[in-house]
Amino acid sequence: MLEFLDGEKSAQRVGEYFNSKVTNVRADLKGEVKQWNFHLQIQLMEVR
Repeated sequence: MLEFLDGEKSAQRVGEYFNSKVTNVRADLKGEVKQWNFHLQIQLMEVR
């Protein structure tokens, strides 16, 4: 993946690769936060 033959193009490719990774991580975190909120709401209902 990391071939630095054509400097500009490979830099762009690396940038796109990391952007997609960051986007995936953000999506995962959003999903986890939603699940966590849901879990907390259920626990609060049980306490009441």
